[in-house]
Amino acid sequence: MNICGNSEVIFEGCKGVVEYSEESIKINTGKYITAFKGRGLHIRCMTEYSLIIEGFILSIEYIM
Repeated sequence: MNICGNSEVIFEGCKGVVEYSEESIKINTGKYITAFKGRGLHIRCMTEYSLIIEGFILSIEYIM
């Protein structure tokens, strides 16, 4: 994961999107879920194994 300030995250190792809204994006990594919370969140680009999240990111959580 590469975090660019509080407005962009480049996330590699993505196995799928579990939840997607402007306030929350949850990503399955296989071992855990990574949850991004904020305002105006959206997925700018998504490939088979990575994605780019943009918006105002307030927090990042790892859920086992």
